Amino acid sequence: MSGAPTRRALASVFALAFLASCTDSGQPKSAGPSNDVAGAPKLARDAGALLLQASAYDYGLAGALSGQQTRTVAAARYGTVMRGTATTISTFNATVLAATLDRTGPIREKLVPLADGLSDLARDGASYADGGDPAAFARVITDVGAGWQRLRDLSATLPKDDALQSTIARGNRPSRQAPTRAPRRQSRRSSGWARR
Repeated sequence: MSGAPTRRALASVFALAFLASCTDSGQPKSAGPSNDVAGAPKLARDAGALLLQASAYDYGLAGALSGQQTRTVAAARYGTVMRGTATTISTFNATVLAATLDRTGPIREKLVPLADGLSDLARDGASYADGGDPAAFARVITDVGAGWQRLRDLSATLPKDDALQSTIARGNRPSRQAPTRAPRRQSRRSSGWARR
């Protein structure tokens, strides 16, 4: 075999390979299957249920601490519920970690901060349960508010889910504020009730 025909054959092969690579790279790539979090709607509904429970108990404890007589929760009961909620949040976060491992996409970008925020809620709730510190309770209320915002952000990336939207709407109701100090009892004279 002589050198000239071999060079022509190789030149033809390289030219065909070059043309094939040019035409292949010019074709639009299909998006392929999504690499985002599977099962995110259920995780969002689970987070909504956690936040709804925490909101209800926050409302009840805030009422009790401010001297309300109806729809209140005793501090001991609140502590018991928050310890249970912390355990549930731990399980939820383990599920989120497994679901988001090696995943990318807008759902993952919203789900991970939601789970992180729920960890803060669990820590602050347990802190209040252990010591009854009003500052810890104020942090719990802040954590719950931030959780609702993160859940709203996540829901914007998910397919429409009426159950989730209903839970978010229920969670957006105004809540009582955490008192910064113990309520003072007013005497009849200081409150203006005394007869003149």
